[in-house]
Amino acid sequence: MRAIFVTGIAVVIATGLVLAAVLVLPVLAASPVRGATAEDEAEALIKEGVKLRSHDQTTAALPQFEKAYQTFKSPRTAGQLGLCELELGSFAEAERHLTEALATPGHPWIAKNKPTLKSSLEKARANVGELVLTLTPPAADVTVNGKPVENALPGAPIRVAKGSVDL
Repeated sequence: MRAIFVTGIAVVIATGLVLAAVLVLPVLAASPVRGATAEDEAEALIKEGVKLRSHDQTTAALPQFEKAYQTFKSPRTAGQLGLCELELGSFAEAERHLTEALATPGHPWIAKNKPTLKSSLEKARANVGELVLTLTPPAADVTVNGKPVENALPGAPIRVAKGSVDL
């Protein structure tokens, strides 16, 4: 209240501060905590993804797990992404990420969840086949189901979900 009775300059400064606070505070609240590590950011994304999956919103959870994996690749981010992909029927991707997660059995989260991860990997593998291509020219670009296959080597199998594929 006292700001009303001060000089015009003080009122402008006070108004400017209020305006700055109104504009800046929502931005700060929406952005990650300063000093947060990539691991912290990935952990927050994983928590959000797990919450969405627990509310049967697996499709909405997938981008959270993908971003967590891109932000901080770890056995846990790979495992969580693989579990989500499996639930959505992306068997080849699930196989890749679950295999990656289980490659580090000493990681605490992997050790704790090893039985679930192993049985999930078995389910993924039961739904994955191999596609072997003969390429001419050998360095030809290959897409499977609209996704580019990186480093497709002649004669090397490409892991795909069982069923029809578009090349």
